[in-house]
Amino acid sequence: DNIYNLYNNILNALIEKDGMIKAKDFRFSLAQLLSDIDLAKDYIGGKLQCLYLAPYNYHRVHMPTDAKVRQGKYIAGEKWPVFPEALKLLNNLFAVNERAWVEFESKEHGPFIMVLVGAMCVGKIGIRDVGDLDFENGTVLPLEITGKNWKKGDEMGRFYFGSTVLLITPPNAVDFIDLQGAKPIKMGEVLGQFKP
Repeated sequence: DNIYNLYNNILNALIEKDGMIKAKDFRFSLAQLLSDIDLAKDYIGGKLQCLYLAPYNYHRVHMPTDAKVRQGKYIAGEKWPVFPEALKLLNNLFAVNERAWVEFESKEHGPFIMVLVGAMCVGKIGIRDVGDLDFENGTVLPLEITGKNWKKGDEMGRFYFGSTVLLITPPNAVDFIDLQGAKPIKMGEVLGQFKP
């Protein structure tokens, strides 16, 4: 089964033994990103795809495969710019900005997490079956969507301007395609392959 995607620029990263995500010239903490140390431990040794949506891109996020929602969380934070060059300027940027994440369980492929990271000029983040999220900095909310079943291609969430989506997988779950740096990709293009 292929993973489909509709975003713009892709950055590959590995989740190291200490839970730090190393991607090119910057590192950030998975536990801080998720605001959940125990959950982060389940993904150590896994992989991450960072998909940057420029302001002119499509701003809806779709399911890569059929899956059930395990849990989700919204974390209100800053709204710094997240274009690739900005990541080098502010340490741990993704874990500082507003974000919402959902952990899924795919019957065929196991668990994965999708994180929607807000940014400057992003009015709101929307999550399916929850609605639009925009709260005072410091607010942390569980998302009341546990047990929902979403199908491949369903809208999972949206931005009200460009931003970033992080797709996180546990060890030995996915072989992502190495696109050799930033490359525009479109809806329906293959992003990777689930391992059997």
